[in-house]
Order: sequence, then structure tokens, then C-alpha cells
Amino acid sequence: MTFHATPQKTYVPTVENCLAIDTVQLRKEGMLDTASDHHLSRKWRAGQTMVGDLVISTFFTGDIASPFLRIRGEAFGERIDQTVRLVARRMRFGGKRWYFLCPSTQRLCCKLILPPTGHFFASLKASGMAYRSQREDAVTRAHKALKRLQRASSKLPLRTRGTTRARLMARMAVKEAFLDRVEERCNGDLALGGRFSLRRASKS
Repeated sequence: MTFHATPQKTYVPTVENCLAIDTVQLRKEGMLDTASDHHLSRKWRAGQTMVGDLVISTFFTGDIASPFLRIRGEAFGERIDQTVRLVARRMRFGGKRWYFLCPSTQRLCCKLILPPTGHFFASLKASGMAYRSQREDAVTRAHKALKRLQRASSKLPLRTRGTTRARLMARMAVKEAFLDRVEERCNGDLALGGRFSLRRASKS
């Protein structure tokens, strides 16, 4: 299975540029079935370039007292051979949920990432990485959110409940009102012969 990491034009690494392994995907792949050990080959690409080729294994049997994850292969031009402990926690209404024990913080986490400049997988908190959206201004985020809502609206079935459609339309109206307010403030600045600032205009 091949996963795609989206490259950025200006290279400021974000979470989207990292290789990621999460417990949700492992569970879907059957990797957290404790009846046996499992192995999964995973590849990552950034454009046409292969940036990660790893074998991910989970071990639940043998003489090992605690189950663990092993990551072997090559990522960002470096050899990777790392083990991470797996920890299960009972859920309130039955069953259990698996977590990684972060090698850096020794805290439980659901996702491990490897930055392009990193040498081993660790939790988001340990890496200090930010999501791309966290570096975008409020106007850009609003535009993207509005487009997502518009796509969701266009895909609603004809028999969608009126309350569901109304909630979606209300969310769209909030985004549109925000963008209209920013445009109005920017036009006001220009009318007065000043320079407009999206950051200032987007503040309530």
C-alpha cells in the first residue's frame, strides 16, 4: 500500500511532510490482532520521489513480556530500525484500545511521525511539528472550509433531513459572513488610501 506525503513549495516541514503511523490504520489493516504477529510493507512518496520504504511489524507472541511495534527500512535517505512499545487500555463500554508509548515523552499517543530531518519516529508533541493549516491565515482557512462545505452540500442526498441541510447552510453562512467582513474592511482601508492587512481585517 502506497501513501502520498504532499510536498510544499517553500520547504518548511509540517506534519503533512512527515511519515506517519497511527493505531487507527494499523487496526484497519489487522495489525493489532493479538492472536499472532503481523508484518506490513508500507511506502511513501513525495511527488515522484520515494521518501519511505518500511516494513512495520507488530509482535504479540513469543517470550516478549510486552507487545511492541518494530519499524525497519529506509526513510528520507536514512536506515530506520526502531522498536516502540504497544500499550492497551480498556474502554469504558468493553474492548480495548491500543496506543504507542512515545520513545521521547514516555506518554501514550495514537500517532507516530518521522520528520524529514528526524532520525526516529515519535509523537506529534515530541516532534514539535505543526499542521500546515496552523501556519495559514484565518482568511485562507475560511476559504478552504467554505469550499469543503460547498462540496458537502452538493453531495447531500435528495432525502437529506431538513435540519441537517439547515445546519450545513448555517455553517456556510458564517464563513461567508466572515469573508464579506474581511473584504469590506480591506476595501475601506484602500478607500482611505491606506494599505490593507488581512491579519488585522480578519480580527473580530
